[in-house]
Amino acid sequence: MKKGILLLLVATICSLGSCKKDDDESSYPKDITMEYIVTSTISGATADISFTNDTGGNTDQTNVSLPFTRTINKNVEFAEIFTITAASSSASSLTLEILVDDSSVKKQTFESDSYNVGVLIYQFD
Repeated sequence: MKKGILLLLVATICSLGSCKKDDDESSYPKDITMEYIVTSTISGATADISFTNDTGGNTDQTNVSLPFTRTINKNVEFAEIFTITAASSSASSLTLEILVDDSSVKKQTFESDSYNVGVLIYQFD
């Protein structure tokens, strides 16, 4: 009985020690092209927009005419986070989208009867 428990304990320890690194994580860092898009159904709408830029900091732009598109090129790390925020008093509907290498990875529409704020967060994994 003791020998069986000991063998089970050794097998468990060995299996824990033999875990390999996640294949997805091993593909980082990698170069990507990211595109931020903000649109509205309201003609002539404007918004204050903030987004993560190519240095990892934030770029803030005020009173931007919609639609808005910005493309950045960056070397990203595993679990790196990117955000885009749009705030508008003239757009009752805001759609924010993030594309990575021409593929949409996150998209959401925000509706409001008054001041409208939308935030998208995307994390590489």
